[in-house]
Amino acid sequence: MSGEVKTGNLVLPGDKLGVIEEYVLGAGTFQEDGVIYSSRIGVVLIDNKSKKISVFPKVAKPLIPKKGDIVLGKVITVQGKKATVAIAMIEDKVLSSIFTGQVFIRQITGGYLESIDDMFKIGDIIRASVIDDKEEVYQLSTASPELGVIKAYCARCGNVLRRVNKQLKCDSCGNVEMRKLASDFE
Repeated sequence: MSGEVKTGNLVLPGDKLGVIEEYVLGAGTFQEDGVIYSSRIGVVLIDNKSKKISVFPKVAKPLIPKKGDIVLGKVITVQGKKATVAIAMIEDKVLSSIFTGQVFIRQITGGYLESIDDMFKIGDIIRASVIDDKEEVYQLSTASPELGVIKAYCARCGNVLRRVNKQLKCDSCGNVEMRKLASDFE
């Protein structure tokens, strides 16, 4: 950053803010050899009364899934009685990092299922509701009609599947598959 630093200036990590003879270190700053630098991307705030210089984050609080959110993610494993999902979006907002969720067999349709194998496949894109956010791995449900697979790929050749009545068909290899489809699957 060049020139005099003022309240409201946007600064980057490492930008020079002043010297210790001039200011007291505040939040988001560090000092090296008597020079005060920004330690984060943010907005400068100078308290003229106390001569404290601080940098407050410019970015909004990171978006984190919470109970009740509708999320989109990619199925990364299907094992036993659960599918593991890499959560990438909340509604239409892309997350800054990927979160992990699980859909247990009892949360897929809201009814009894003997096997998860025909409900989800690795690579499927699903829409799900977060039903528990207390653990590191989010618990998800696809039991509502609008939730489930929104994009599916052929387990045999990897091409996109299209809906034909209540089944999915691969136009490339002719494979027919089943899934727990969201009501708006096209």
